[in-house]
Amino acid sequence: MSLKHKAVRGGFYLVLVNIFSQSLSIAVNIVLARLLMPADFGLVALSATYIGLITVFTNIGFGSTIIHHQEATHRQISTIYWINFLLSVFTFSVVTATASYAAHFYGEERLTQVVWVSSLNILLTPFFITHYKIKERDLEFGLLSRITVISSTTGAISGVIAAFAGLGVYALVLQSLMTTLVRFILTLAATPWKALWVFDFTSVKRMVWYSVKFKISQSALFFERNIEPAHKLKIDQNKLQNCRSNILNLVNVL
Repeated sequence: MSLKHKAVRGGFYLVLVNIFSQSLSIAVNIVLARLLMPADFGLVALSATYIGLITVFTNIGFGSTIIHHQEATHRQISTIYWINFLLSVFTFSVVTATASYAAHFYGEERLTQVVWVSSLNILLTPFFITHYKIKERDLEFGLLSRITVISSTTGAISGVIAAFAGLGVYALVLQSLMTTLVRFILTLAATPWKALWVFDFTSVKRMVWYSVKFKISQSALFFERNIEPAHKLKIDQNKLQNCRSNILNLVNVL
């Protein structure tokens, strides 16, 4: 199969998965809006924003450099894998150690526990993200699309079941964790690549610098989209109630 054909086919898969993911998200949110309180959605939004804020300063993310540097050797990618793993452990430690300060700032005692549980995603991700990016680099979008559909569906079902069971805000957290866990299992099962027990930082300096530059551009976008909304969540809970009411009105119309 030619590179052009793989790229076109991959784009087709991405469009289908995006449509599926958006439709699934709308359907799940309609169901969860009937089962959860507005404050639950607010807590998860605050948790995601806080974790994202810490990640901006503690984790680089090397997915872009793996895709960009097509010529990277097994030794280089293995080094990137271990760097990413160490940074993720460090990020997890910082997030869990400082969660109580975020809870105090927002005046939400429950936020500490929500951040702790949500941050488990940080520990799971480095185990498979390098494998996932290698598949992206190789344009295996058919496989990645199936992984995304299965993991998203499993997470959605888990979240709805947890909401029916009365877990409240943790239904939303479980949805995210199950999505990541299933993605982790399926990605490793489908990828024969394994990291070598090597650490050669000198050989990956150029790759690391590329990731740093990419991270800076992404960080600017994060601050633009998240910091102001997070502040508004602290001072205006009425908007959450209005959002939930709008969703319920949509359900009644349907």
